[in-house]
Amino acid sequence: MSTQTTIETLHRIILEKQDLQKGCETSLGWKMAGINQVTQELGELNQLLQQSGGRQIQESDYVNNCLVLTSNRLLHVLQNLDYAICVGDENNKVLFVNQRFCDIFQLHHDPVDFIGKECSSIAVTISEFFKESRDFSATQLAIMKQSVPVRGEQWTLKNGKILLRDYNPIFGSSAILGHVWIYEDVTERVTAELKLEEQRKFYEDVLNKLPSDVAVLNTKREYLFVNQAAIKDPFVREWIIGKKDEDYFRLRQLPVEMLEKRVGIVEDVLRSGELKKWEEKFVLPDGRVKHHLRYLYPMTDENGKVKLLIGYGMEITDQKKAEEQIQRSEKRYRDLFNYSQALICTHDMQGRMISVNPAICKLLEYNEDELIGRLISDFIPADHEKDFGKDYLEPILNEGKFKGVFCVVSKSGNKIFLLYKNYKVEEEGLEPYIIGFSQDITDRVESEKKLLMAKKITEDTARAKEVFLANMSHEIRTPMNGVLGFASLLVKTDLNEQQKGYLKMIQESANNLLLIVNDVLDLEKILMGKLKFEHIDFPIAERIEMCLQSFTYY
Repeated sequence: MSTQTTIETLHRIILEKQDLQKGCETSLGWKMAGINQVTQELGELNQLLQQSGGRQIQESDYVNNCLVLTSNRLLHVLQNLDYAICVGDENNKVLFVNQRFCDIFQLHHDPVDFIGKECSSIAVTISEFFKESRDFSATQLAIMKQSVPVRGEQWTLKNGKILLRDYNPIFGSSAILGHVWIYEDVTERVTAELKLEEQRKFYEDVLNKLPSDVAVLNTKREYLFVNQAAIKDPFVREWIIGKKDEDYFRLRQLPVEMLEKRVGIVEDVLRSGELKKWEEKFVLPDGRVKHHLRYLYPMTDENGKVKLLIGYGMEITDQKKAEEQIQRSEKRYRDLFNYSQALICTHDMQGRMISVNPAICKLLEYNEDELIGRLISDFIPADHEKDFGKDYLEPILNEGKFKGVFCVVSKSGNKIFLLYKNYKVEEEGLEPYIIGFSQDITDRVESEKKLLMAKKITEDTARAKEVFLANMSHEIRTPMNGVLGFASLLVKTDLNEQQKGYLKMIQESANNLLLIVNDVLDLEKILMGKLKFEHIDFPIAERIEMCLQSFTYY
């Protein structure tokens, strides 16, 4: 194999390695510098050989000196390159081995010692350092037999190091002129990549397990990552990477208005670099409605320029339903508070009003602003005000609830009597307050006053009637007793039968009149509930006959 062919092949291989390394991380920059130097040296040497090969060389000594000088410079660079290089000729004899080759495979020899040896013997020697030594030897032979370039084969040594193997056959005009093997120690890079992959998988697993929607977008609004909560369909989740919201909305046939709103928010975050929050409402094909709360957070670089967007959100349908239910419930209670004819208010523990319903405002003839913040005692008559704290505030503070009646004065000066039943309310984290329910009983109080007055009049009338009846009874009984007394005297005189009959009639009539007076008094006792009955035997036939005889002389 000619020197020019070898140099051309090495030049091509190094150029390929250079292109591959341009995509690697910046930590390999120092390796790139070495490759660039080798490339330059090989290029110069290859150009020199091409210039001298097409014509007869008369100044052979000068050319040979140039070749020797350039080759020495090239060998120096190759010896210090970070790649392990082994070059063999068409007879599988070693032409070149650099120091890095010996270091990687722990060969305690000078690289020059391997020149001229069989490539197969070196292959057997280094195969012992690989975990899969049989596979290594077998693939080495198969590759050389096929004579096809191989790039980036990964092998692991027994000491844990990871190598990438490249193979390049050197072709002449009609046959293979040699082989180039390059081994690169990528342990640190692969380990770093594995760690990065583990971290990526870890964070991806964490994000996928989150119950919230998570998505990452670039500054072109293209999706870089979407977790399982955001898109449950794995096919769509994979499909959306690199796509925009316009593509997703088209796929899902979502409303254009929602798309325009979302795109506008994303553009706003890209311009302002500030967190944005908004809600979205989805109507499903079955008519169900879902609500989502969205956040879009910008990630900036050291210059404050947005480089990524992190979107996260959650379904708040249940919360929305709860909020709507609370709002409806609150409206019902507010309507009850506003439209109730009952007088409802709240006040603090000092009696200062916190809220009043319209019924109170109407009754007291004040608007709401005139009542809020004022003390209840301001509306109580002066003669009742001094007892307000003792008769109202103290009992409700001590007992937690209280009921009673007190008087208030309206704006026009009318006295109003209220029947109240109030409760003390204590909530954690809030100052205790009183909620009061009352009703206007002014008409009832006035009616009670009138009833008391009527009762007094009735009682006075009854007492006057009682005195009158007592006097009347006395005035009637006195002359009647006189009549009965004289009748008793006449009985003792000599009277004929007719006179005796008349006298008896006088006595019976007088006694009947006294009975009538007694009956009038008994009737009064009946009205007063004081009549008592007695059981006395009497001749009913005789009483009837006497009663009839008294009417004979009318």
